Amino acid sequence: MLDGVKRDRLRQKRLDRQVRMLQSCQWRIA
Repeated sequence: MLDGVKRDRLRQKRLDRQVRMLQSCQWRIA
C-alpha cells in the first residue's frame, strides 16, 4: 500500500513539473 502511495506522489510531482514547464513556456510566448 505504501508503495502505491509513493508511486502516486512521484507521478504527481512529475506532472506538476511538466505543467509548470508548459505554463512558463506559454508565458514566454504570450
